[in-house]
Formats: sequence, C-alpha cells, structure tokens
Amino acid sequence: MMNHEQQQNHENEQRREYQRVFGYVSTYGQGVGDDIDRVRHNDPDMSYLSIMCNPIKELSLDSCSINDVSALGNSSLPLLETLNLTENNIHILSTFENYTKLHTLNLSGNNISIDGCRTLCHLLQNEDSSLATLDLDNNDINDEGVEIITNSLKHNTKLETLELAGNNNITEIGYKSFSKLLGDVSSIGNTYNNSNHTLTDLSLPITQRRHIDNMLKINDDDHNPGRRKVIQYQLNSSNRTKLANLQGVTCTDNSVYAQIDPIVLPEVLALIGEDKHCSQNDLYCALVATASDLTSLVNKPVAIKEKIEKKKERIARLTVEYNQKVGALNAEINELNEELQSLSIPGVSNYIMALDNTTNTDGESGKKRRIDSC
Repeated sequence: MMNHEQQQNHENEQRREYQRVFGYVSTYGQGVGDDIDRVRHNDPDMSYLSIMCNPIKELSLDSCSINDVSALGNSSLPLLETLNLTENNIHILSTFENYTKLHTLNLSGNNISIDGCRTLCHLLQNEDSSLATLDLDNNDINDEGVEIITNSLKHNTKLETLELAGNNNITEIGYKSFSKLLGDVSSIGNTYNNSNHTLTDLSLPITQRRHIDNMLKINDDDHNPGRRKVIQYQLNSSNRTKLANLQGVTCTDNSVYAQIDPIVLPEVLALIGEDKHCSQNDLYCALVATASDLTSLVNKPVAIKEKIEKKKERIARLTVEYNQKVGALNAEINELNEELQSLSIPGVSNYIMALDNTTNTDGESGKKRRIDSC
C-alpha cells in the first residue's frame, strides 16, 4: 500500500499524463486510463468530456487504439481548436458538428475510407465550421472517397490545407476530381463561381500535378483567384484545351466567348492582350469568335441615322437621274411629233389635230367620231 507521498506522486503523474492526452488537468479524481478507455470504447455518454475539458483548446488522443469516435459528437467542446486522433484504428467518425471552433483535425494513420469521407462531408459543408486544416494522410481513401470530398469542398471557403498523402488507391481519376474542384473549365461561370478558391495546400500520392499546383498557387497569391483562373484557364486556349481533355469536357473558342456578354467583350479582349499567359493566337481566336458580337456594340442610333442619310442621298441621285431620263424621253417625243407633222400625207394632219382635240375635250367617243370622219 502506498504511503501519502507515494500516493501524491502517483496522482501528479496521472495529472501530467492527463495533461498530455487531454490538454487539461483532471480535478475530478478520475484516472487518465479510465478516460481513455471510455473514448476507446466509444462510450455513448461523452458528457464527462464536456464537464472536464470544456476550457481546453487542444485535445490529443493519438495512438490510443481507438476505432470508433462517433460518440464524440455527443460532447460539446465550444473552445476546442485542435483535435489530434492520429495513429489509431478509426474507421467510424463523428460529424464534429458541435466543434464550431475546430481549426485543425488530424486523422492521419487510421482506417478511414468511403464511409468516413461521407461523414466528413457534414463538417466540410457546414457554413459554421472553422476547419482550416484536415490531415487524412495514410488512410484507405480511394478515388470515390476523393470525389465525395471534392464535391463537399466546392463551396467551402474555410479549408486551406488538405493532406491525402499515403492513400495509394488514389489514381489519375482522383487527380481529375481535384482539377475540376480547383478550376472547372466546363464554363466560365463554373470556373469563376463553382470552383474552390480557398484551398492552398494539397498533398496527394501523385507526382504529375502541374495544373493543380498552379491553381493552388493562384488561390494563395491572387486577391481575386476566380478572375485569374478565368484568364489563365479559359482565355488561354492551350491551358483550356489541356484541362478540358483532363476533365472530359468539350470547350471551344466559340463556346467560351458565346458565354460572354457583348458589353464586356472589349475588356475581355484587353485582358487577353495584356496577360503574359495569353498569346497573340489567343487574341486572334477571340477576335474571330466574337466578331459578330463586337458588331452589336456599335452605337445603333448613330448607325441607323447614317444609313438613313445614305438612302436619302441615293434617292436624290435617283431623282435627278429620273428627271434627266424623263426630260430626254419627252424631247425625243417632241422631235418625233415635229417630224410626223412635217410629213405631207393627206388626212394625217387632220387626224393628229382631231386626235389631240378629242383627247382634250370629248374623251374616247369623240375620238372615234373624228377618226371615222377621216
């Protein structure tokens, strides 16, 4: 049996171990081993964690042979910022919905697979979540799990670091999912509005990832990543073609520029001309694709007035030409009449006079009478 001093030393040692594991010294006389066992066996009553650990900001339960932490969702640790669950056997997760201040979640070295990814979606899609770093290195995540994660990150504006190294079942299909997450080139709208512009650090078991690294750098460096991605991966035909082929979408110059409001086309063309990533060929392709739309930008009232003036000028010219031709024809008719009158044929002069008088006075019936009298 321990004496008082030995008992005191033992309790102090327990408190130090508790501090190491839970980040908070227990004052309730429970041994650290008992508490770890309750977590290890996924005790459905996790309220004791809320009572004892409420003030803590960091909780570490690494290498504790835990396989199910779903019951952690029953506890409330409103100030918890870092949760370390590395090197366990975890395959069943909590949604961590009560951990709104959680900034860093380390789940590396576990057995998390597709079901675990589905559970994490709740955390990644939660607008109230503060999670900025998620470490999933060395788990059992494959391409399907990656697709689940990338879909949940499409509108996430908090997560900056995602670790997936050591998940060797991730292939080029997973690479494609992250490529589309960071810069969806299926349309300009998807590149700007439906791509992730927050993620800046991503580890993958893939070495050929040039475009992903470029887009992560844009997210990190540019004050308007969406705009930069549109310029670099939509207006740059070479990059657009490569990403379109990778993502399995069809995207041509005509289809891209058809999405742009003609009002902003001059600004878009200026961006192409100024951007170092775009070539003269990109500018040429843009001009060819947008020629009809650029025409619509002309000041239409002025253009219509100009057309009216031109037509009036044409009418004036045609009127002059018409009057000239009519005058010439009348002159020819007068010459012919004079020539006809000069001919000495009996009865012809009387006929002409009768014809003229009848037309001017009596109408058709009078004309017939004079002709008959001849």
